[in-house]
Amino acid sequence: MKGKIFIISIAVFFITACYVDKGNYDYTAISDITISGIETSYSKIAASDTLKITPRIESTYNESDFEYTWLIYDKNNKCDTLGKDRNLNYLINNAPGTYTIFYYVKNKSNTYYSHTNTTLTVSTRYSLGHYILKETASGDTDIDILLNDGKLISDVLLKTQGTALSGAPKSMGILYNKQLTDPLSLTKSSANCIGIITATNNYSIFNTSDMRLIFNPDNMFYEKQNETPFKFITFMWNDVFLTNKGVFSEDNMSVGSGIFGFPSGESGASQFWAFSTTTVGLVYWDETNSRLLYTNYNAVASVLSNDLYPTTNYTCLFMGSYKGTAYALFKDKANSKMYLYIITAKSSSRPPVVSAVKEIPSTMRFYSASQYGSNERTAQLIYFIENNKPYYYDVVNNNEHEIPFTDLPSGETITYISNRFDRNATPKIDYLTIATQNGGDYHLYMYNMVGGLPYGAPARTVTGKGKVKETHFLNSTYEYMNDMYIGYGFDYGYSR
Repeated sequence: MKGKIFIISIAVFFITACYVDKGNYDYTAISDITISGIETSYSKIAASDTLKITPRIESTYNESDFEYTWLIYDKNNKCDTLGKDRNLNYLINNAPGTYTIFYYVKNKSNTYYSHTNTTLTVSTRYSLGHYILKETASGDTDIDILLNDGKLISDVLLKTQGTALSGAPKSMGILYNKQLTDPLSLTKSSANCIGIITATNNYSIFNTSDMRLIFNPDNMFYEKQNETPFKFITFMWNDVFLTNKGVFSEDNMSVGSGIFGFPSGESGASQFWAFSTTTVGLVYWDETNSRLLYTNYNAVASVLSNDLYPTTNYTCLFMGSYKGTAYALFKDKANSKMYLYIITAKSSSRPPVVSAVKEIPSTMRFYSASQYGSNERTAQLIYFIENNKPYYYDVVNNNEHEIPFTDLPSGETITYISNRFDRNATPKIDYLTIATQNGGDYHLYMYNMVGGLPYGAPARTVTGKGKVKETHFLNSTYEYMNDMYIGYGFDYGYSR
């Protein structure tokens, strides 16, 4: 052991003896490279807009020593290079979606670098904005789109398909990541789509990137169903088609042909439905069999009605929801009494139940309402129109009050009221939306809310031709995981 210590000591001696400190230090100091002048996010239209970014760079290095790199990543982390110049001047040609752009500034001499990143949301003229389902002057169905910059694209179906859909509008729904076959490459793919149903039970599904017709009754099923259509809906990982035959569904996290097979579970449905964030599924009315049904998060339908709360002699007037609570408003065919069924659930693994029933007195305005809409996120209120005036019914306190709208014109017919929202939009959307009619023109007003009630002047307004039936905000991307793990469950607005 002593010998080893002696050898190590000699080695250390020779190493230190060989080192001569001449005191001539020629080190290059590392300087910071600070990047600014890049916004946290950008929103652009594909094949139309150019993304121009002029960063500010602060450093003691000479700018001639720098090299620059702009990289873009899609949601699957596929990377492309946008440019190698100091500034970015990029004509947007990406598919609709959300991308991350990284900007690198590197000193070529010592390879020291700095970087920053931003978010780019790409949409087309049709893939981002408020879709407005309307009845035309001829009694047919068309849509307008209110873009985020305030511009209105009117009569979209007439312009893109050459004609409106025959028949008055019945419903409209967004299908995020709808499975389909790409008509150019004939490969299985997916895209955000809009599904429209008319009162004549005709329907069409359009790709919102270019409004190309994807599906209609002739090619929707492997085997013709002779179904009565009610609604297209996206929830969780399901794109569903609600019909009298049941709930047809497909996985929106996969790619495929998009052609439906057969429904799962119980048959039956109607235009009345609600979403429960607790069950992460649908609660809806089966008008053929006069019963309440629900689906779990895999879109398998089961019966909710039971002998304790019978529904066999009822007519459904409205269904809506507030977070995990669903509402069903019924009128008894025998005695015209009105009941509000309150449907709750404790977890996604257990079916919902009717937890309370409130009888609505015939003396209340709510009893004789002509239209309804839910506040789905911020208050247990049901909005309604009675004698062309807007009111709300307080579910908790069982009372009603007129809604104090500002700048809502008098003398116009109210045709629509609903809570329109999308928490994943930028900026976030949560409006109490109301539409009025004056001759052949509609007026749409979107109000910010406090406690479920409007405050101030409308945040957004638009005027167009026709009569408003329904509105939805179409986002350019859909990520169900954003809602699932944050606790909202379903935060893309779908009220009637």
